[in-house]
Amino acid sequence: MELIRLEQIAYRFGMNEVLKEVNLTIHSGDFIALLGENGAGKTTLLQIISGIFQPIKGTVFYQGKKLNWNSEKVRDQFRKEKIGVVSQDFSLLYDKKVAGNIGLSLQAQGVSNRIIKKRVKEVLQEINISDLADRYPNTLSGGQCQKVAIARALVKKPELLLADEPTASLDSRSKEEILSIFVELANRGIAVVAATHEEKTLQMANQIYHIQNGILYHNI
Repeated sequence: MELIRLEQIAYRFGMNEVLKEVNLTIHSGDFIALLGENGAGKTTLLQIISGIFQPIKGTVFYQGKKLNWNSEKVRDQFRKEKIGVVSQDFSLLYDKKVAGNIGLSLQAQGVSNRIIKKRVKEVLQEINISDLADRYPNTLSGGQCQKVAIARALVKKPELLLADEPTASLDSRSKEEILSIFVELANRGIAVVAATHEEKTLQMANQIYHIQNGILYHNI
């Protein structure tokens, strides 16, 4: 099923046009690897998909319906309801235990503590990190921290997971584990888009795109 479609998306920083007439269709269950040199626009594209950035040109569709991507309210609501985000540096709060970190997005939405506790327990089991619930992030390995970050992104049951260099700072075993989680999520129908330089990600993704000179190419 078509989830999100970008048509003729453009974006610039000052006079530098980072993205030029980008077209991209994301289907439920896709695992997309997004390639490009540093500064090529990979992160910018993820931030446009997530609604953080407003493109200077172009249209965003959700399940075939045109969204008003000029509206910050629409973008914010879409991000809260539909999208989970995972970053390279984990972005965890080190004064909160793992369970507390995972429940933050639901807490921000005003979800009851009972529902938060239930959903956090479910996602801890889903990612197989229930034994980490009462630990603090500074006692975890990089791979464990990234699993917690993924659990935090999944706790609100997103339809799309956006990951920006999610395995760049991890050892080989942890990379394999994180990518296996992404494959499993895609198999369950959650779309995954990962900006990456990692060869292993390319091997495990089912779609590969490359950004060069602001243009998005589909590798076949």
